[in-house]
Amino acid sequence: MSVPRVVGQGEKDGLFFFDMEYVAGLNLKEFLAYADKDELRFVCETFICYLSTMSQQAKPFDAQKHVHFKIRDLFEKTNRYKFLL
Repeated sequence: MSVPRVVGQGEKDGLFFFDMEYVAGLNLKEFLAYADKDELRFVCETFICYLSTMSQQAKPFDAQKHVHFKIRDLFEKTNRYKFLL
């Protein structure tokens, strides 16, 4: 698995962002359309752990709330939401 390199970062309007190099492969929407339940759980847990770590280094925010909102939105758009219930 290729891991993209972070090529830039910053803050705009109080929100932290980072830019990453392009790595060929599935985007998140495509992955969610084909991933099985274990793969989805792994990605979600990894993402929440990453955001929790980032939140300790940045301004406080509710990482779990933001992650759940984004995941719900992505799953609804890819018709995969029903598998996590």
